[in-house]
Amino acid sequence: MQVFLVRVGETWLKSRRTRSALMKKLAHNIQRILEVRGVPHKLFISGPRLLLRTEDEYKEDTIQVLRHSFGVVSFSSVFVTKPDLEEIRNGVARFFENKRHFRVTVNRAWKGFPLTSIELQRILGSDLEKMGMVVDLENPDKTIYVEIREDSAYLFDRILPGPGGLPYGCQGRALLLFSGGLDSPVAGWMMGKRGVEQDMLFVNTCCDATISEIKPVYRALRAWLPNSRLYVADARQMREEITNRVKEGYRQVIFKIILYKIAEKVMREGKYKAIITGESLGQVSSQTLSNLKTIQSVSDGFIIRPLVGMDKTEIVSVARKIGTYEPSSNVKEHCKLESHARVNVPQAIARTILNELDIDLDDVTVSPLDES
Repeated sequence: MQVFLVRVGETWLKSRRTRSALMKKLAHNIQRILEVRGVPHKLFISGPRLLLRTEDEYKEDTIQVLRHSFGVVSFSSVFVTKPDLEEIRNGVARFFENKRHFRVTVNRAWKGFPLTSIELQRILGSDLEKMGMVVDLENPDKTIYVEIREDSAYLFDRILPGPGGLPYGCQGRALLLFSGGLDSPVAGWMMGKRGVEQDMLFVNTCCDATISEIKPVYRALRAWLPNSRLYVADARQMREEITNRVKEGYRQVIFKIILYKIAEKVMREGKYKAIITGESLGQVSSQTLSNLKTIQSVSDGFIIRPLVGMDKTEIVSVARKIGTYEPSSNVKEHCKLESHARVNVPQAIARTILNELDIDLDDVTVSPLDES
């Protein structure tokens, strides 16, 4: 039997009512993913912790689920005993096969336990020294952690990181404008960490080959955003219209505005609360402060730009961390319509160009991705 002690962070700092709702949401999310993976389990909320039980053969599957569950700060595979001194002493000894230098750390969360944390650490340390172990607080071969609560004591020697943040979906649903490049998956991940459930929209302006390029990115990101769907909008005709009819220097901003318009249409139909984009201030010509203001001025949707203050190095670092960097690196840049876009497209000119184009968004078909 495997038992995991799951820790939360900011969730536990909320008001009692909000905290209770968030803990239930996190528990539901973990259970739902375990069920999809076919992992038998029992999960309990125990104060600021979740206690998850499963069978030994599902240990690695369970670890992967917890690593990818927003709201989980860290977790440990634990040995459970009664909050009794002799049982704790016997339990600690089992962790030290073939290890010599050790450290013991005690968290006496239940103040009814008759010994203080320091007193218990001394007793456990003395027991281990009698077994030939050596106390080493600076560079131990193994650290044993003891967490004492009213109903149980938990013993463990590893603390594995989760992504932190808020439970996925607790802040409602949004639509991620997804290109498959480096930026948009990171933007989606960051908003997922803030509790925003997402579907994705890819606007195809090139050819069917681009779908094959973005699929691996979508699958890598979906490991973090469970049950997310990817919709594909066919906008190849729109690209031709812009290329043929819009003057050099204005195409990229006009293209971005129409991307927003397509996303707004999907947002309204799907009743999403917002549109998420991967724009970073000043990264390219269409993302200057002036052009972002112009793009925003003709948009009716609520736009969230989680990367706006990040540079490329920071974005790449997150992409590597979440596993989207490699597949994103294989996606070609198909949405570039010109080499030298203007850094300051006035709002009035943008509106005039849009009126002259008179693109009918009803001609843009949107359908779920064929994942075969």
